[in-house]
Amino acid sequence: MASNSTMSIANGVFQILLITLMGRLASENYFVSFLTAMAVVAIAEHGSDFGLRMWAMSAFATTSKPVSVLIRSLKGKMIFSTVMLPILLLLPIPALTGLQVTLCFLIAVSQPSTDPLHWYLRAHERLDQDAVVLVTWKFFCTSGMAFCLWLGQGLTALLLIWLLANVIRVVVVGALFRSLSLSKVKAIINQKDMDKNISESALSSIALCKLAMPTGASFLLMSLNQRVMLIALSLVASTRDVSLFGAAHTLVSQAGFIAIAVALSFMPSLARAHESGSSANFRSLVTQKIIVVCLLVGALSLIGMVASPLIVSIIYGDKYPGASELMLWLWPGLYLWSLSVAARYLLVLKGSRWVDLTGSCLGLVVSLSILFTLSWRLQPSLDLAVVAGGAWLVGLLAESAFKIIMLSRSGVVSLLASCLASGVLILLFLIALLTRF
Repeated sequence: MASNSTMSIANGVFQILLITLMGRLASENYFVSFLTAMAVVAIAEHGSDFGLRMWAMSAFATTSKPVSVLIRSLKGKMIFSTVMLPILLLLPIPALTGLQVTLCFLIAVSQPSTDPLHWYLRAHERLDQDAVVLVTWKFFCTSGMAFCLWLGQGLTALLLIWLLANVIRVVVVGALFRSLSLSKVKAIINQKDMDKNISESALSSIALCKLAMPTGASFLLMSLNQRVMLIALSLVASTRDVSLFGAAHTLVSQAGFIAIAVALSFMPSLARAHESGSSANFRSLVTQKIIVVCLLVGALSLIGMVASPLIVSIIYGDKYPGASELMLWLWPGLYLWSLSVAARYLLVLKGSRWVDLTGSCLGLVVSLSILFTLSWRLQPSLDLAVVAGGAWLVGLLAESAFKIIMLSRSGVVSLLASCLASGVLILLFLIALLTRF
């Protein structure tokens, strides 16, 4: 977990440095286009594998035939990616050209989170190797894009550099995977588990896609809830409002990668505990993991709220003065989003994929309904960037609360409910305190 968290922090630092250069050197229109491209890539990442990573990481962690799992993962990923491309090209994205949307698609399907080779490394808890590869990739990717920005090149050139860095990383990780001796893969626990995993790895591509569908849709909706507010805001607000919301939300969302990294590092051990059939052991392990996630993200949110004015000043200077006040409302959203992610993994392991999907739909509908209703009904002078932040927060509250309520009654649910109530109260109190003084 330490190497995975360190990797996420390092990658976040590189990303913040790039955003700093972009916020200071680029025009508002360029900045909005760049943030929109990042949002499209983030959304398309989840659409390119549509939840297969959940199945693949569990299968890699317990199977004796990793090559078979790899082939099935690649076939399923190809099916989902083929469906996703025309959808992206048909979406109304005013800030990007058709060529730029296509480049975003190619970047998304080659991102580390959608790469089955990385799923294998994480499933076998080779997080040190995974971290070295990803930090090196992020360094060269960020450096190349920053140099391109410094030379005054357009967004298309930045996206091409990003894509090139992804292609090189895939080649390197492929060579690393090939060098691993499959004979050294540990035998799985017993013959019953082996028979089960061989059966799962023999699923047809269509059957595997059906199995991953609800989880993939939920992950896609999670990404939409994180990013779609920027795109939706661009349809009803000025460039200034969009750039202000994007400036604040991008900084807050960077911390979310740490929560995802920690959760992913827990997946192999949770999968093995669940497969063992010991409910007491599984419940104890889940409780430990949830406490770690909540404490980590809660501490990040508290620190981020207090340090928001300093962070905005360092990164943007005086270009986006209202971003620090907006970030006060976005940090609690990060905490709620992390709780929703924790509930997602529990629901998936318990087989309640459609419950998770329903909760994600609810959160997205609530957020967009609030944004569009207030933007159309209230006065034109309304600060739509603040409205978008509040809509995002309320939507995440509805999503996380729904998922916690729908989980079966157990000690884990009580813990999640306590984290939700106490965390929200503490963060809202801090908002009131910071706003007043």
